[in-house]
Amino acid sequence: MMTGPNVGDLLNARNLTWGFFQGGFAPSAPATFDAAGHVLTPAQCKTSHVGSDGKPKGDYIPHHQPFQYYAPTANPHHLPPSAVAMIGRTDQANHQYDLADSGRPPRPATCRRSAS
Repeated sequence: MMTGPNVGDLLNARNLTWGFFQGGFAPSAPATFDAAGHVLTPAQCKTSHVGSDGKPKGDYIPHHQPFQYYAPTANPHHLPPSAVAMIGRTDQANHQYDLADSGRPPRPATCRRSAS
């Protein structure tokens, strides 16, 4: 984890709404926890799409998600916002969102996303 404030911390300190959206951030398999709240299995983000070369491409690329490097702005379990109205505000998603979290379009029922 990196230390020091990031731009998200500065925006939070000013009570400004903000968020970072990334395709594939929604887990294809959610994290599981024991009764004490310890992680048994981490969230898996394995959704993919077919690239222009006809080959599958992973949607989520962890190193493209800058706020995951800082504990105060990380969402290590890839939790969605508690409600669409909470996007941009501090809740379980901690300002980290999948592109589909806006309520449009709905998340696909399968782990594969159609090309669009």
